[in-house]
Amino acid sequence: MLKEKQEMNLENKVIEFPIYLRKWKTKISELKYLIQSNPYPENIKNTILENLNSSGLFSYNDSEKAEIYLEWLINLPWWQKTDETIDINSVKKHLNNSHYGLEKIKEEILEYLVVAQNSKINNNPIICLVGPPGVGKTTIAKSIAKALNRKFAKFSLGGLSDEVKIRGLDRNYNEARPGRIIKIMKEVGVINPVILLDEIDKMTSSYNGDPNAVMLEVLDTTLNKSFNDHYLDVDYDLSNVMFIATANYFNDIPEPLRDRMLVINLDPYTEKEKFYICKNHIIKQKIEGYDLDSKEISFDDKAIEYIINHYTREAGVRELTRCIDKIIRSYIVDKACDKNIKLSKVNIDVVKRIFNKERYNTKKRIKREPSPGVVNGLYYSKYGGGVLSIEVGLSDGDGSIQITGNVKDVMFESVNVAISFIKIHAKKLGIDIDIFKKKNIYIHIPNEAIPKEGPSAGIAITTAILSALKNKTIDSSIAMTGEITLTGKVLEVGGLKAKLLGCVNSDINTFYIPEENSSDLNELIDDDKHFNSIKFIKVNNYLDIYNDLFNETKKKKTTSKHRSRSSNLEQTL
Repeated sequence: MLKEKQEMNLENKVIEFPIYLRKWKTKISELKYLIQSNPYPENIKNTILENLNSSGLFSYNDSEKAEIYLEWLINLPWWQKTDETIDINSVKKHLNNSHYGLEKIKEEILEYLVVAQNSKINNNPIICLVGPPGVGKTTIAKSIAKALNRKFAKFSLGGLSDEVKIRGLDRNYNEARPGRIIKIMKEVGVINPVILLDEIDKMTSSYNGDPNAVMLEVLDTTLNKSFNDHYLDVDYDLSNVMFIATANYFNDIPEPLRDRMLVINLDPYTEKEKFYICKNHIIKQKIEGYDLDSKEISFDDKAIEYIINHYTREAGVRELTRCIDKIIRSYIVDKACDKNIKLSKVNIDVVKRIFNKERYNTKKRIKREPSPGVVNGLYYSKYGGGVLSIEVGLSDGDGSIQITGNVKDVMFESVNVAISFIKIHAKKLGIDIDIFKKKNIYIHIPNEAIPKEGPSAGIAITTAILSALKNKTIDSSIAMTGEITLTGKVLEVGGLKAKLLGCVNSDINTFYIPEENSSDLNELIDDDKHFNSIKFIKVNNYLDIYNDLFNETKKKKTTSKHRSRSSNLEQTL
């Protein structure tokens, strides 16, 4: 039965091929006219004509493949482009309409576009928008495309480990196909779109090649004029494309790619920003999306604040958007069941009825019992920030040091710097240097499933070790962040806004931060009223912290809410 079926299929192909060939020959003459009458690049025109002239020599299957290949070459945009309008006022208007706040970011984008417009050589860096999920990276890219009157496309790179998906697969393989870049160019139909490279920090190398190396050819302005897709096997000019990348962690992007990027950091939203975005953007978009009248359903301000505080814990507004969507869908269902429902005012009671139990209780404070060797640091991840507990314990031994908690290289070095700092200045810090020969030191950063990286826990680690060595507790309402050097200098850290915003519902009321982060702090205090009641102590070196927490003989001075102090540790210790 199977053999008969195979023979019948073969017979059909034999009959079909001459018919196909006659149709193909007719099509060839039409295609030749099309090629000759349009401004294709000379090398592309020659490639197409060569393939057309030799197509009659192909077998049936090869003819099909040749036709598909030629369709790709012919239908790709080689000269077609949209008329770009770089009107800075228009760009500014689009960004203001689509995004609340972000003034510094908007200024950087406008500056980039003005410079790009006036540059005779296309060697401008690639914009890379870095920030946690939901803070508007994609919508900023869309706004730029809309303001410039360019077509927009998105290439999701998260988890990509196969370079074939970027560069394509050679035509010698049965599964031959162009890569995603060429597919996008065909879809948009112009040579100057805006292409968003989403989550460029999530690509990984594998036995299928290195996508990061291929992406370098795409983004490097000296290389992308002749990007070679393996399926096309001809050079394609990507120099007219505006690439915009997004990432959660800039340091996770390979250095060769980072060197070609202009980094624009997007911080987590404050409660005030979330409220404004929800009231003026999210609700409006959802009502329009469901084809409702804005008079049909409205949200009480208190209800919006209640949703933000009790049903979301995020750096951006994705979960907030889902909550608003659920409420509006609930109204639509109620309206369908009861035709008498005409208007809906969403208040706190309505929110409680739809969501039932509160997901988060803002009155519940995160508090722990203080004990020697335990200090609050601060962390920042792609999802936001918060309190990071650091634990240090001692036991009798030979002076070995053990570090646990999924600590990566840079944080491991921070631990070594902290211990070295204490050893170097042991006498002035009131530490018997021999203790490092008699005691084993155990340093643990809880939540082992989460990797910890970065130098910003330096002063917290130092304080935790001193706390254990001196058997002195540190108040659990204190937290700190800052990199420490061997001389005790406290250096600036990144992600301060995210770290502090993540502590809103904690028991922390005093923060030690680097003096160099003063501008970040001032901006945050202006944006979020919660931090007006918090004490911030800005320090230049570790002696400021030591005198506050460990120096029993020194009387503490009364501090203001935002105290700034410094001392010369290099000379004092």
